[in-house]
Amino acid sequence: MTGNRIFHSIGNGIKKMRSPLKSAADTKIEFPSSIRIQSPQVTLVTCRSLMERKVPGGYFRFGDGDVNLLYGEDELLQEANPKLQYEMEETFSLSGEGIVKSLPLHSKRFGIFPGMRPGVHEVDDAWAERILERTYRYFIGMPIYSPIALHYTAVYDPDFAISFLRFLKSRRPIFIGPANVPKDIVYTLFDNDIYIKSYPIPQKIAGKINSYDIIDNLENEVNKVISRNDDEFHVVVVAQGCAGRPLAKRLLGSHRNLFLFDFGSLLDALCGWNTRAWIELEPSFKPGSILEQLQRA
Repeated sequence: MTGNRIFHSIGNGIKKMRSPLKSAADTKIEFPSSIRIQSPQVTLVTCRSLMERKVPGGYFRFGDGDVNLLYGEDELLQEANPKLQYEMEETFSLSGEGIVKSLPLHSKRFGIFPGMRPGVHEVDDAWAERILERTYRYFIGMPIYSPIALHYTAVYDPDFAISFLRFLKSRRPIFIGPANVPKDIVYTLFDNDIYIKSYPIPQKIAGKINSYDIIDNLENEVNKVISRNDDEFHVVVVAQGCAGRPLAKRLLGSHRNLFLFDFGSLLDALCGWNTRAWIELEPSFKPGSILEQLQRA
């Protein structure tokens, strides 16, 4: 499947699903009892297999903020607007062999794994059901993967996480992320100095960052890099919050040899930024150990 075919499948899906979003949010859905979220390990194995086989696609870590934006509602760091809402619907509608879509459903109802607990990756059943009600139509016939795969395994299955990170580093990916990630960490993680910088992320976030405002510039910068060798299969690592999802969708629509991996909040922990509850609540986690092992890779 080419990147263009992935993009065309979005348009077909939108035509079929152009019902008002509010009606989907207000409708109670009875979910099949078989619905379960994939484990973090299965999620990363799936991503690795796609990259090894050079299948175009991406790992999309949809969270509650993305769902809010899908419905035209603000999220913590991003203000909603009609253009972003439309692009978020396009992104949720992605399908195809290379598309790995996730939702924050780790709960007793949909599946929890060792170490998960309330406040650390586990959510309430009712909350998880509400998220699935609002997005169910975008996941019909598709597995639901874990959005916390990398930072969960870094804590609870570190050998697995290190193995995946070494593999990712071997792809020498292009990195799109906050401007204040130390260059030595970028190089340790990705063995590449192609670093496309977005707004810096403060340790304690106050107010909106609105990264979507610069998505056109980021897209143009990535296109310039890829166009130097468009026949090569590229891996792109994205650390861009909710704006990273429509950015990945755009890039898949423009390039046929591309896999995008959404890195998640492990990056914050490795940079020493205490931005997520799991970072505070996992005092035994030693991010320096991960960097040391990768430096020896």
